Amino acid sequence: MPLTPCLSGPAFSIVGDSYFSDNSVNFQVSFDSPTAQESVLAYQWYLDESLVTEQQTASFNDKISCGDHSLGLRILSHEGWSGIKTIQFATCKLPASVILYGAASLNEGSSSKYYVFQLFSDGSNTDITLGYIFTTDKGGSFDGNLFKTLDDSTSYADLNATVTAVKAGAETLTKQVTILNTTPVTLVSLSIIGPDVIDNGSTTTYSVLGSYSDGSQRDVTTDFTFASTEGYFVGKTYTAAISGMTGTEIRQVDISALQNGFVKVTRQIDIRNKLQAGVLVVDFYNSPPLDLIGYVDNAEVTGHHLAAYTGNNIAPVGMTPENALVLASDHNPSSTSWRFEFNIDKLVRENPGTADFVFYIKGRSLSPASVSGVYALKTKESKMAMNGAPGSYMPTVIGGANMGFMTSFSNQVLGGMNGNYNQNYLPVILRFNYNVATATLSHTAPDPGIEVSDFDFMAVSYQWGEGAGSDLDILVGFENTGTQYDEVYVGYGQGNTVVPRDATPANTYLQWGTDNTGTNGYEGALIGMKTFLNAFPNLPEVVEVGLYAVWYSTPVTGNFNVELVTYKGGTMTHSGTNFVNTGGTRVSSNQVALSTMKKAPNSTLPSDYYKIGTVRYNKITASATIEIH
Repeated sequence: MPLTPCLSGPAFSIVGDSYFSDNSVNFQVSFDSPTAQESVLAYQWYLDESLVTEQQTASFNDKISCGDHSLGLRILSHEGWSGIKTIQFATCKLPASVILYGAASLNEGSSSKYYVFQLFSDGSNTDITLGYIFTTDKGGSFDGNLFKTLDDSTSYADLNATVTAVKAGAETLTKQVTILNTTPVTLVSLSIIGPDVIDNGSTTTYSVLGSYSDGSQRDVTTDFTFASTEGYFVGKTYTAAISGMTGTEIRQVDISALQNGFVKVTRQIDIRNKLQAGVLVVDFYNSPPLDLIGYVDNAEVTGHHLAAYTGNNIAPVGMTPENALVLASDHNPSSTSWRFEFNIDKLVRENPGTADFVFYIKGRSLSPASVSGVYALKTKESKMAMNGAPGSYMPTVIGGANMGFMTSFSNQVLGGMNGNYNQNYLPVILRFNYNVATATLSHTAPDPGIEVSDFDFMAVSYQWGEGAGSDLDILVGFENTGTQYDEVYVGYGQGNTVVPRDATPANTYLQWGTDNTGTNGYEGALIGMKTFLNAFPNLPEVVEVGLYAVWYSTPVTGNFNVELVTYKGGTMTHSGTNFVNTGGTRVSSNQVALSTMKKAPNSTLPSDYYKIGTVRYNKITASATIEIH
């Protein structure tokens, strides 16, 4: 019965908890006025509607079995017995938590009820939904505790909604609910994906792409077979037919995707009549004995930088001539003195992702000399072969034909031929670039550089005049030496005037001549090559020094000169922004004219500078090559 004052006799209430953690309970009688209790003549307590004769006072204390119970009380006064007032309670359980219960996901356009439950320590629960107000932040609305979701046919995405249950005086409850999209996704269109243009006789792959009403795209190639009006498909790989066309003619071919024998989509492609190169042949005419090497430069190629040369005529070693990357001849006293062949067909087949292949021919003669010759591309059908025997090898080509005319080349070769075929020792004579997409070949014949004899010191002086610009900043430093001084430069903003830091002039590896911010003048650096070599006996065979320059202010013409002076012996002293030698011998003096419009105020990064060149000192020959870029 409700806990309201009893109307027969003094008004009273039963006071006590609704839940007890064990089986011990305690209740008291509470009267509306202090004097009311004095009028009570007797108390009768009822547990689960049975009179408890042992409990006859204004309080009820007992141990009761675990479970749900009712406790009733009536009192006797001069007015007689009151009615029985009852409360409900439970033993051996306590409230644990209140939860919002319902579906974690439901389809759009559907409905589902949500409830609030009181959970107890004994694992039981009670539905306390009554009195709570339910709302959602999106995707529908509530009718009482019934969640009705919207059916949105314009959306293809699931929706994450937050359901909230609120009741005055109670904690606000929330639950994340996913409203699942049920709008069917339909196919809108099909398209065949692949190259628009392919070459005569080549192969490529095509796929079928489906576009759907939700904006998505999917590869549905496995649901289709391909057909073409010319050439043929194996699976999704198309091979263009070889025709008798000449020149750069293009023909059109239709390719179709079929499903269950019916054409579903068709597109047109162009077949380009382009001959693919098979072999590059390079001939040197009437050349002297040389230490010559040829190799492929691309890092992604298996066998890159494996050079072919006299005594190692096939690269990689162990390959047949037809499957090799590079073939090299021995020296031939006839008009064709040297020949190199590069296997372009093999490179293209085995490295389909490479856009350009780069080949180098490097070498030296006994003394500086001129070389010249021709090169030509052979068609894809050509195969490399080798004639002769060790000491008289001469590569040849079997099958195929020339692609266009032969191209002439010429260049200067440095001296220093000594049987050393190290790639770092030999200067570049020819550099070739083969572009796969256009099947074209280009070449450069770089200046072999300036060669100087053994030296102890090199003074590098940057010089600029009026009208070139103001404040030319420099960087000079060792590179690729494997020491801690790699890329430790001297120059503006480097924090190093000398390297090593605080070294005496006699022990300096590098020294900067300090900054010149003027519109003309000099700024220099000293390279203590002998000191560096003595300090690090295990340096690579070739020791490199990078030379850089950049304008601090906006240049005008950007023109400047670089003077490189080498000395043997003596001592070097700092003079102004340059260096002078006392007591030694000048070995060489070379000056080159350069220009750059690069501007990088306050930059200390070599990548922001113009790299003017590299000094390469060869420990074996005790000489250096100065390569100007």
